[in-house]
Amino acid sequence: MKIPDQARDILRDHGPTVPFWRRRVAILGGAVMIGLVALVFAHLADWAGERFVVLAARWWWAPLILTPLGYATIAGLTARFAPAARGSGIPQVMAATGDPDHAISALVSAKTVIVKLALTIGTLLVGASTGREGPTVQVAASIMGYAHRLMAIPLRASVFIAGGLPA
Repeated sequence: MKIPDQARDILRDHGPTVPFWRRRVAILGGAVMIGLVALVFAHLADWAGERFVVLAARWWWAPLILTPLGYATIAGLTARFAPAARGSGIPQVMAATGDPDHAISALVSAKTVIVKLALTIGTLLVGASTGREGPTVQVAASIMGYAHRLMAIPLRASVFIAGGLPA
């Protein structure tokens, strides 16, 4: 069955392959994924903090050894494997807005944010005072960037800014 010319024109101009709809799918899909990842990250961060409190209650002297050694180890791992994961995450997202195409392969790359999440949980396990908001912003910007890439929408600075807003 042949589609009438008028229907074909409407689909071409307003169908699901139009950039307008792809952009909407990228934003909605990215937002849902950000929410899920942020929930899991918050749960794991709370769990890690609770484990440290239990450890400190059992052995009062453990934080004197574990916290400095653990934090130094995590800082070394960060410098070696993912230097862009250093810091809170918010300055990295701000820098990513300057060159979005390059940032997706460095400042907000999947490797960087996965390492950042794992090492942030690690810092909480060893008793370091680490916030969750900055890492969540960097992860959110990364997710939104990859959602736009997946839907073939050009990356702009606003993509990273919008990704960081839910955090």
